[in-house]
Amino acid sequence: MPSSSSSSRPQPAGYFYRPPSQRDLRPRNPLTPPDLSGTSIPSSSIDPVRKITPPEEHSIHTDEKLVGAEDLYKQAEQYVEEYRASVKPGLGQYLSRPLEVYETPLRIKMSIGDWIKLDRKLNPKENDDPYPRLSYNAATSTLIIECMASPLHQSITSILAEQFVESKATLSRDLKRQTYVSWETTNNEFGSEWAGSRKRPDFSIKVRDASGKLKLKWVVEAGLSETYSQLFCESPQYRCPIPTTQDPQELGISLDILAIKTEEVTMEGQLGPATYKGYKWVGKISEVFMEIWVQDASGKAVRQDNREDLLQAGQLQLSFGDILPPGYPQTITLDLDEFHNVLKEEIQELAAHRCREMVIEWVKRMGDRQSDRNYQPSQESASE
Repeated sequence: MPSSSSSSRPQPAGYFYRPPSQRDLRPRNPLTPPDLSGTSIPSSSIDPVRKITPPEEHSIHTDEKLVGAEDLYKQAEQYVEEYRASVKPGLGQYLSRPLEVYETPLRIKMSIGDWIKLDRKLNPKENDDPYPRLSYNAATSTLIIECMASPLHQSITSILAEQFVESKATLSRDLKRQTYVSWETTNNEFGSEWAGSRKRPDFSIKVRDASGKLKLKWVVEAGLSETYSQLFCESPQYRCPIPTTQDPQELGISLDILAIKTEEVTMEGQLGPATYKGYKWVGKISEVFMEIWVQDASGKAVRQDNREDLLQAGQLQLSFGDILPPGYPQTITLDLDEFHNVLKEEIQELAAHRCREMVIEWVKRMGDRQSDRNYQPSQESASE
């Protein structure tokens, strides 16, 4: 595990050293509501540090105020089913909305009764697909639908998870069992006005209590555009550069998905914009933030300090205080230089990913079944 003290770390000539950011993750806001017993990413209206308007109030679908509850229910159902139909094996159905619409979570006001009914219909127990995924904030009566995660989505959480796992390497087997990490595990243990909510954090740490039961204590949210506001700030906001009526082949873009190579994506700067075949597929990533939430002794969700800007430091030192069991290292140090290098590669992959999605949609619209590698004509059609 990297040392928690960076003063002994040699720095190359010309390197302007910025001391690693120190963050004490122990709860310091005992009066912060609400009372939760599980994963909680609450409305920012309870945040004692940064007052912002919850996106549930300003990011609701633009048609919501013009339609009734029944229409909103049907709208959400149709949105999910359309996307699922488009990603079926083979050609599937082409998207009825621009691709960039599905990259951004859709938020719709909905009663908890309608949410329960919709969840039962769209999320059967036998469904193991991670996307689309539905979350519900009972405190604001808001349904959040996320259809896809971009290649940038888990870039920081993967590095954080690796560091935490490494920090446990020298612990005894019994001590290692006192904590558990998970990725995108759905949680629904919410209390008070959050009862009935469901949330799936990007990365979380659970700690065993005195009875041996695992309790959620630490949550990380990161991504292109998450529930509360953009954690990755892309400028300008992405819009597919190719019209839906434009044949990609006329622009030099192959209809063979495997021919669209990540290494052929050109970066105009260290963090974008990223272009392929002369078209911009990713804007410049100007800011990358990480938010960390913890659960205090009373079960209340607390976000510690302000967001961390991950592009402005070479290291980030996290102090867990007394959240972890005795015997655990109380700090971990993230090497953000490694994150910066990974981020560049992920931006290139995101550009190639978006271009491939554009080609897939074009092929669906044109009905070019020959592009489906699994397609084999039947004997009857072959003899006609």
